[in-house]
Amino acid sequence: MKNRITIVAFAFVVAMLTPTLRAEDFKAGYIDLQRALSEIEEAKSARARLNSYIQANKLSKADAAERERKEMEPFISKIEYIVAKVAERDGLHMVFDKQESGLLYAQRRMDITAEVIRLYNELAKSKSKQK
Repeated sequence: MKNRITIVAFAFVVAMLTPTLRAEDFKAGYIDLQRALSEIEEAKSARARLNSYIQANKLSKADAAERERKEMEPFISKIEYIVAKVAERDGLHMVFDKQESGLLYAQRRMDITAEVIRLYNELAKSKSKQK
């Protein structure tokens, strides 16, 4: 019985000392991944090469979609990395994909797409200068 009271008391103290996240403290953002992929220079070039390849090889829609998924995967991975950095920097608890999340409305100030595109292109330019 004494152990149970000690455990309950300890849990109560921990709960009281642990900061709680109130709704007004919650910060979220969103990204338009399709817009990012269409505006990032490296992805635009890759997509142009991909479209030429698809037309030259007359791929079916299914094969073209699979090829596009594979070609865009490295760019999406880099975007996810940058999104995580922006979220950490700006104190965002969650970032949603505008198209895939079912997001119906969000204030424009929550859109981090332009910042992600800018950082991605900066990172790509600095890497190309290092080569």
